[in-house]
Amino acid sequence: KYMSPSQLKIPDSIIKAIKSASQTTNQNLMFGAPLDDVLRLDYNQGLPVPLIVNDTVNALFLRGLKTEGLFRVSGNVQRVDELRKCYDQGRPIDLRTEEDSHVIASLLKYYLREIPDSLFTTQLYKEFIEAYDVTDLEKSKKKLVEVLRKLPEANRSLLKLLLTLLSKVTLVKENKMNSANLAICFGPNLFRSACDSPELVLQHAPVYNAIVRLMIDEVETMLQVLS
Repeated sequence: KYMSPSQLKIPDSIIKAIKSASQTTNQNLMFGAPLDDVLRLDYNQGLPVPLIVNDTVNALFLRGLKTEGLFRVSGNVQRVDELRKCYDQGRPIDLRTEEDSHVIASLLKYYLREIPDSLFTTQLYKEFIEAYDVTDLEKSKKKLVEVLRKLPEANRSLLKLLLTLLSKVTLVKENKMNSANLAICFGPNLFRSACDSPELVLQHAPVYNAIVRLMIDEVETMLQVLS
C-alpha cells in the first residue's frame, strides 16, 4: 500500500530543525564570514553587531576591566578555539561564566582578525592611512571623521561598541593598558591592505596603530560620528 501525499508531508518541527542545522554549515560560520551575513543569522538574535562581539564586550564590562594586561596577554589557545567552535556551530554560551578574561579578550580579537574585508575595509584602507598626519592631530581627526562616515553601517555599529569598550579599559588603572598599548594590540586586527607586501605592512603599522590610538583618545567625537 502506497502512502498518500499528506502522509509524506514533513512536519514543521523537522523543517525548523533542518533550517537550524543548515546554519552550522561552512557558508554560515560566524568567524570569517562577512558582517552582513553574520547579522542575518537567526542565532544572531537580531542584534546590530555580531553576537560574539556583543557577548565578549558584555562579559569584559562585567568582570574583565581590572585584568592586568587585558588584550595584551593571550588567553589559552585551546579554550579560545573551543569557544570559537561553539559560536560557529550556533551554540553560543554565557561568557559571563568564563573565568579567564584573557580568553574572552583573545576571542574578541580573533573574531575581528577574521572579518574577511577587515573592520575598516580594504577599500578605505588608503584613505585612512592618508588621513593621518603626525604633525597635525587636529587635522587628522577631522579627516578621519570624513573617512569613518564612509564605512558600512554594520562596520560603524561594531566600531562604536569596540571603541566604547576600549575607552573604558583606559580608565581602569589596574589593567595597566593605555590607549597606546591597546592600539598596538588592535591595529593589526582592524586594518588590512589589499596588498600583502610585508614591507608595506611594516611601513604602515605605526600609522594605523596611531589612528586607533587617536580614535580611543577622541572617543566622544568618534562615537558621535558613528551614531
